[in-house]
Amino acid sequence: MGNFKGHALPGSCFFILGIWWTIKCILKYAFKKQKRTSYLDSKALFRRIEILEGIVLVGMALTGILGEQFLPGGPHLTLYDYQEGQWVQLLSWQHFTMYFFFGLLGVTNILSSTIISLPASFSKLMLSNALFVEAFVFYNHIHGREMLDIFVHKLLVLVIFSTGLVAFMELFIQANITVELLRTSLFLLHGSWFWQIGFVLYPPSGGPAWDLVDHDNVMFLSICFCWHYATAIIIVGAIYAFVTWLTSGPHLLRGCAASKNKAGIQAISLPHVSSHPEPKEDYCLFLFQKPSDH
Repeated sequence: MGNFKGHALPGSCFFILGIWWTIKCILKYAFKKQKRTSYLDSKALFRRIEILEGIVLVGMALTGILGEQFLPGGPHLTLYDYQEGQWVQLLSWQHFTMYFFFGLLGVTNILSSTIISLPASFSKLMLSNALFVEAFVFYNHIHGREMLDIFVHKLLVLVIFSTGLVAFMELFIQANITVELLRTSLFLLHGSWFWQIGFVLYPPSGGPAWDLVDHDNVMFLSICFCWHYATAIIIVGAIYAFVTWLTSGPHLLRGCAASKNKAGIQAISLPHVSSHPEPKEDYCLFLFQKPSDH
């Protein structure tokens, strides 16, 4: 993770997860509020979504783990060099630990959705554990660094710990749309701030380097952090408005069901009109009838 791409990868993953979880929790809330009984809001569908989500989480975690371990300069699964008598790339092993716990979150999602005896709250518990571990890892990630480097990572630890705390609260506050959207907005901030750290510490395309000991840069980034969160809130609000509109009108998600209901109502309301049978002519008698004498 000691480069721009190393910060852009987890930032993109967390940002995508934040958008997806925002859409999912708003869909659940909209279906529950409208008391719809279609297949779209059935438990079977959301159970399959949880399984797919777990597979995606495991895939993201494996991508991060393989990148940290086997890209050029990585430790290649070597933790300690006995010949040199020193640890090997401990920063990469810290990132490995972060990805590993999110991989466990994906496995927990799959198991909780396929094994009926396991409570669904295990996923929220594992999510909070993964976030607390990530916060702990990054808190011990910044010793001996420059002032600005320490500051941006402290802000990252703040948002990670806050997200984990909200996820832990969801264990006791079930199906609360406000708490869920708070978590997803913090996840969006989580992802976007990873990108900001990459731009500050490793400017892409040879951009101007930040002065890591300038206090004005610290003041600006504290403002920038608030702007990032404001952007996350706006994104959540836009998604909420769009999903609510999509599920409340006779279009993509409701058009098919509405047309079927309308057709059924028309079929029930129209009376059955029986038609008189057409007269049948006795062609046999006509053909074999004796012609009349004129």
